[in-house]
Amino acid sequence: MATLTAADQSFAVAITLRHFFEPLYKDYSIIGRILGVVFRSARVVIGGVCYLFLALAFAIAYVIWLAIPAIIIFYVAKNL
Repeated sequence: MATLTAADQSFAVAITLRHFFEPLYKDYSIIGRILGVVFRSARVVIGGVCYLFLALAFAIAYVIWLAIPAIIIFYVAKNL
């Protein structure tokens, strides 16, 4: 969980979602409002993909860690 917190400090998805409809750099013109939503949408999508990749990597590592005792038992039983 600490790694996801550190990743959120880099990608700032939670803060981006909180300020999603605010214009970037307080530019309240139409262009500033449109670009704010576009750039924040891209940041949320990229951050979400990175979070998904990180979560999948941890899930795969966890499954491998769980499988190690079964592999050891199978290997020892096979060589007896």
